[in-house]
Amino acid sequence: MKDDAGDPDGGMQDSTECRAPGRTIVGIRRQCERILQKVSFSSQNSDLTSDLSERVREPSRAFTPKIIFLSLAVVVLLSWAVPYNDYYLNGTYLTGNHLPLGAVFLLTILILLINPTIGRLSSHLRFNVGELVVVWSVMIVCSGIPSSGLSRYFYSLLVGPAYYANPQNQWEEHLLPYLDDRLVPSKDSESDVVKYFYESLPEDEDIPWAAWQQPLMYWSIFIVSFLVLMWTMCVILRKQWVEGERLNFPLVYLPLEMAATPEKGKVINAFFRSHYTWIGFGLPVFVHLLNGLQVYFPDVPRVTLLFQLRPLFQEFPWNAMFMSDMRIYLSAIAFVYLLPLDVSFSLWFFYLFLRFELMSSAIAGIPLGGDWNPFAVHQQAGAFLVLAVLLLWRARRHLLAVFKKAFVGADEVDDSEEAMSYRTAVFALLAAVIVMVGWCAYFGMSIWFSLLAVLFLMAILLVLTRLIAQGGLLFIYQNFSPYDLLATTFGTSMIGPATLGLLAIQNIVFIHDSREVMMPSVLNSLRISESTKVKTRGLLALVAAALVVCIVCSGYFFLKQTYTHGGSNLDWFGMRSVFSFKLTPFIRLAENETGPNWENIRYMVYGAVLMTFIFVMGGHYHWWPFHPLGLLMANSFALQHFWFSFMAGWALKWAIMKFGGGRSYRLMRYFFMGAVVGECTIGGIWIIVSFITGEPSIRILPG
Repeated sequence: MKDDAGDPDGGMQDSTECRAPGRTIVGIRRQCERILQKVSFSSQNSDLTSDLSERVREPSRAFTPKIIFLSLAVVVLLSWAVPYNDYYLNGTYLTGNHLPLGAVFLLTILILLINPTIGRLSSHLRFNVGELVVVWSVMIVCSGIPSSGLSRYFYSLLVGPAYYANPQNQWEEHLLPYLDDRLVPSKDSESDVVKYFYESLPEDEDIPWAAWQQPLMYWSIFIVSFLVLMWTMCVILRKQWVEGERLNFPLVYLPLEMAATPEKGKVINAFFRSHYTWIGFGLPVFVHLLNGLQVYFPDVPRVTLLFQLRPLFQEFPWNAMFMSDMRIYLSAIAFVYLLPLDVSFSLWFFYLFLRFELMSSAIAGIPLGGDWNPFAVHQQAGAFLVLAVLLLWRARRHLLAVFKKAFVGADEVDDSEEAMSYRTAVFALLAAVIVMVGWCAYFGMSIWFSLLAVLFLMAILLVLTRLIAQGGLLFIYQNFSPYDLLATTFGTSMIGPATLGLLAIQNIVFIHDSREVMMPSVLNSLRISESTKVKTRGLLALVAAALVVCIVCSGYFFLKQTYTHGGSNLDWFGMRSVFSFKLTPFIRLAENETGPNWENIRYMVYGAVLMTFIFVMGGHYHWWPFHPLGLLMANSFALQHFWFSFMAGWALKWAIMKFGGGRSYRLMRYFFMGAVVGECTIGGIWIIVSFITGEPSIRILPG
């Protein structure tokens, strides 16, 4: 097949000497194409949703008045319940990842309890597949807003620096002067809006809503632009990743199975009628029922799910590994079953590989430190940036077609099935970038570093979304942000304290805790809608309305709860520790103006080279067992919790496929998906118990 770039010699040169360099370039290009085509970021790209698409298609309407009302009602419920449960009761997080426990629990209630009940009254009252998909999409896209996706850090970051400023941390000297007064309610630690946020309001005082009006008005411009940025990136990428590369989207598979239409004459679909589903469902229910009862009745036996390793790694050089404990998360073990073996293997292998790197350096007399040491952080950053470039290169023809459609209206490019036209998406994306950069510059940041920060942010979002779309990880986390990349590459003396100060606040709020970042959920919602023939443009309109409702309601409930109970008594990390964890490094940099950090740059280059090597080897050799995703997640909060569960899930899948074959693998899928539903269901039940008793129950998933 002729390369679409054409003949580099243009057919004008005859001699072998003249054609040889061109042929060499073409040969290299074609070799790269073959590698990218073979890898496509997955060596086992089976598209798990393809066999479900035919079974769940239903011609009935999705955007009915009842589902619009239900979707908005669920958003209001989550806006109230998430901060109350997660930060006041300290229970199992209702959200906390990209397959939110609360969303799975509510979908289970809809399908198993509400649908059969209202179906007895009239079959027309039952929720059809399209309606269930719509409410699921609204829940997963909006669920992060009341938590780490926005509210958890946003409100505390606007008052915390003033409240906690003291001579020791020097925030009053190096941070507060560079935050525009219009962006914070107050810089006075004794003002009512700051003091009572942490110490709770006296009984006769009202919440100082007026002090919040101006900063929320200005910040809403940036927040809306950020949301538009993520939505438009998803619209532009959807066709390439869904139809061009046929990514797996493992997190879509479970809700599709749950929502599938029952066979004629049946009340419950095949998934919920399967014995394998209910056996898997019963395992986590039994385990967490015992452990939950043990909280209230100490004589009830407890199933141990945590095995401490650190006491075994106290001597040199083993203590340099900073090994995390072995934790058993049944949902994580179960979901690994849906992942390709090379992905699940690489997740735990590269976690241990990083531990080996840390130990080897200590033996060599170069101790690197713990999990968030500069070597591990910048190795991850280099790997992220290289993968972002590779993904863009892989999609270059599609992106060219999108921009061609947007700017010259190419008729051959079809965007009729997208959530918005490519022209709208491209111009909205450009507008979002311009507004975000302009907003930053207006409030004191350098315009050029603002632009670089937004571009780095887009690269991080691109890779994180790919991790979810391809790898199906419940929990993602990266230990760097645009702030770290700029400070390392250019140095603080060039960037300046005003840019660094506001950028540090933005990074903590919008990207540092990516477990609930919205973009992967947006793409998952577009994928599940495409599988069920739900009109994505109608979905976009409903989700946009739901987001407005969610942002307003979650802000109200979050501030009301905080001023009622006092932030010092809520969420130790989001209200307190995040400041020392993320702002302290900024202060150290602000105190000592520095140039580029060449040591950290070398670590980034090493991570980039290592990622490229893994990527190329995977393209050349089918026996290569390592997947790029593992390197990306090796140094993350997620792997610290899940590494052993991923190892156990990989071993179970390997054994089933080795000794049981393809038939056993297919049969056991319902068992493992049932285990996910069971853990979310018993978790939801214990959350309800906590709401009733007013006391915390067990933690089922990491917080």
